[in-house]
This record gives sequence, structure tokens and C-alpha cells, in this order.
Amino acid sequence: MAAAFGVMLFIWVKVIRFLKVKSHHYIVPPKPDKDKHWYPIDFTKYKCFIFIKENRKEVIKEILELLEFDDSADLKISIHDLEFISNNGWILLRLNNATFDNFKKLVKWIGEYVGDLTGFKDYVAFCKHKSLPYKDYIIKLDKQSNDYLVGAFRSNKNFGIYLPDTKFSEKGNISLSRTREISFFVEENKLPLDLMDKKMMSCEEVLYSYRQYLEINQLRE
Repeated sequence: MAAAFGVMLFIWVKVIRFLKVKSHHYIVPPKPDKDKHWYPIDFTKYKCFIFIKENRKEVIKEILELLEFDDSADLKISIHDLEFISNNGWILLRLNNATFDNFKKLVKWIGEYVGDLTGFKDYVAFCKHKSLPYKDYIIKLDKQSNDYLVGAFRSNKNFGIYLPDTKFSEKGNISLSRTREISFFVEENKLPLDLMDKKMMSCEEVLYSYRQYLEINQLRE
């Protein structure tokens, strides 16, 4: 009886370890070129968006001000490269001239830091391939570890991204996984995808106009 229990416990431990490895939460993976699950991509072929579920119009200004002054994030992003559009309770951010590294860090920053400060309801990052829709993918910050993003391609391939290693390759460090932690189609169905094709506003101009508005009001007081 004890022997049987020991065997069952051994098998259970093996299963738990396997699931932990495949869910990307609990290990530091090898560098991309050493990772047998590495899925290299040409990130220059992607348009990069972040959908934010929020009714308050002030959120975009709060995000921009935080982005400008939060040096600790090390995002290496210029507000000049950011555009946005707001409609029906959604804010859509687009990062132009994005790299795999700085866009993934922006996603973490939005999901971890900005979400806590502004209290927006939900978000998801959408990387849209310019010519091959099956290569579209979505990502979110892993709820169990702020060192990981979890994601899925439109083709239903699931993956994790270890954030400390996003800088090591221009082709990214997407590591494929058999564990489904996020569904591409469930997330996509929530989103107002038509916003991606509409004309967007420059975040730089919005922030400048907002500051001018504040200065004028201060002078009036």
C-alpha cells in the first residue's frame, strides 16, 4: 500500500513539474537560440496595438504622462511613435517603429503598472501581421508571474515570452507551449477590431494640447 502510494506521489510530482515547465511560469528558459521551442518571427512585418477597456477619457492622458516620467520602466519608447483612438469605452494604442523588445515591455508596463494606477477594466495586445493573418497573435501579462507574457497565434499555437530575455534577438523569444493559457479567438471576439483601420491621433499632440489647456486654466485662476 505504501509502495503504491509512493509510486502515485512520484507520478503526480512528475506531472506537476511537466505542467510547470510547459506553462512557462516557474523556470528561467534558455536563450532563444538554445530553446528547442523557440518560434522566431520577423517583427518588422507586424503592426502593434494595445486595446484598453476604459470609459474614462482621462486615462489616455494619464498613460502618456506616466510614460514620459517613469524612467524606471526602461521602455525606450518615444511618445512621437504613439497614436491612439478612443471609441465606445475602448482606447486603442498603436506603437509605430516598434521592436520586439520595447513593445513587449510596453505591454508589461501597461498590464502591471498602469493598470494598478488607472484602474482600467481590461486590456490585450494585438500584433497584426501585415500580409499573413494566420501569424497574428495576442499577448497579455501572465497573472502568475510578471516576468512572463502569455499569448496565442491565430493558428492556435500557444506560447510564453520571458520578458528579461526579449532583448537578445531581433526575432524575439517566443517559446511555444502545449498549455493553452489564453485563447486567441475568445480575446479577439471582445475587441472592436475596426478601430485598427481608422485614423488615429498623435499622442504627442494630445499631450501638448492637454498641457496648454492646463496652463491656460492656471493663468485664469
